[in-house]
Amino acid sequence: MSRRAAIPRLRTGLLVAREKAVDLLTEVIEGISRRRNAPARLAAETLFAVYIATTLEWLMREGVPQQWLSQTMRTRLRLVWEGVA
Repeated sequence: MSRRAAIPRLRTGLLVAREKAVDLLTEVIEGISRRRNAPARLAAETLFAVYIATTLEWLMREGVPQQWLSQTMRTRLRLVWEGVA
């Protein structure tokens, strides 16, 4: 398989995996009592986007402290959750 042909397959696989992750997260959020009326799907998509962006940022940074990812992830997801939950 050529490299050019592999990219659409990879992209499709990633989109399917993202959809499954967001669906699962949506189900969990629907079962949680929340103060705000943001749709659970919107909350799940937003949380997932922040999770992926933070992970990618960590992968791109060099020389970050050992606990950077866990501390930053916890802080960012908590802030997003407060905004949508």
